[in-house]
Amino acid sequence: MSGDVAELDKSLNHLDGKDPQDTDASRTHDDGDQVLSSSSTPGSDAAGSAGADTLTEVTRDVVSSPPTDRTPDALPSFTHPDFSIQTNDDFLLVTDDDVGFYVNRDFLLEHSDFFRDFEEMDSDIRQDDDDGKGRTQAVRRDMPGALSNGLRVVLLKVKETQYWPDRYDKKRRVFRSQRIWEYDHEDLALAFRIANQYGFTRFSAQARLSIPKPSIWFQYLYAAFEADETAAKAIAKSTLYFDLRESCPQPILPVLDKHHAPYAALLREIHRRSPFSRYKDPYFLSPSFDANHDLLEKSQADYKVKRFVECGGEECSCKTSGSWWAIASRSGGKALRRTLASRFLDHDDDGLWSEIDKSIRLSVDCLDCGDSVIRSIKPLWDELAALWQ
Repeated sequence: MSGDVAELDKSLNHLDGKDPQDTDASRTHDDGDQVLSSSSTPGSDAAGSAGADTLTEVTRDVVSSPPTDRTPDALPSFTHPDFSIQTNDDFLLVTDDDVGFYVNRDFLLEHSDFFRDFEEMDSDIRQDDDDGKGRTQAVRRDMPGALSNGLRVVLLKVKETQYWPDRYDKKRRVFRSQRIWEYDHEDLALAFRIANQYGFTRFSAQARLSIPKPSIWFQYLYAAFEADETAAKAIAKSTLYFDLRESCPQPILPVLDKHHAPYAALLREIHRRSPFSRYKDPYFLSPSFDANHDLLEKSQADYKVKRFVECGGEECSCKTSGSWWAIASRSGGKALRRTLASRFLDHDDDGLWSEIDKSIRLSVDCLDCGDSVIRSIKPLWDELAALWQ
């Protein structure tokens, strides 16, 4: 029987263009993503194995194995020091910047929806029997769209079991997690993107619990990280209490510009389109460095022309119609900020406008000019509110 099998081996190898020795060698290598192991052992022919079993084994090797010897998956140019130790049953995750992370397979199956749903995960660990010791080799898995700084934050955050809040070093602009490792806003932006793309849901939960939000600007940043447009718009409206250029911390807008440009544009546009001045002198507009200076300057000029026409080509009898727009802009801004800061006043758009309208009418002594300036500012308010609605 063993002689027949030998003849069959020769025939099959001849058809495949390979030597008999190559066929035997190919059984010790995998097909890239599958575990191939032979059911026959040395000496099995001598022990009288069934010819049909051997035929099945040889045929499977010829059909499934490529004609050349297998080589291990290419290693990345660098392995991250926090994830450089390979153990049994690991994946080698490789980011776009060619950095490798050895990560336990069971850990990924538990915490990543993407890897959990990946077909035939059990075949992704190859058994290397060449040395007879059962040594395993992690299969490389490229992660398009992921960069190493972000993946490090995701994996370390998901591994955390304590819920201590991270500390933020304002001077160095870095966070310290568990008082052990550090990350910055750039790393965090990359981490949220990876978590969303690869389904690391625990990361988002950990981030909400541990990452400090020292101001409303950081709340807006995290809403952008999580692509929560509804929350981001509501928070952006609340930032009108502050001056964008003076109050927004330095890392916020640069990080948004780089990773979430639409959210950076929304925040700037809301402050640029506000018709309310922050300048203390009621008879002049805000200085040129304010985000909404151009809008204020144009709107005041338009109001003066409109009011002149309304008065039949003459100045209003109050003799101060040219100043009412700036006064109304400042008064309305104070009412807006006061309402946003209050926990007792209504913050919806109708409630905000009600307070603004009331404040403007109290600040403009001329009733006709007050009505006119309200008619000028209300459309600007509606256009502004449309940005967050």
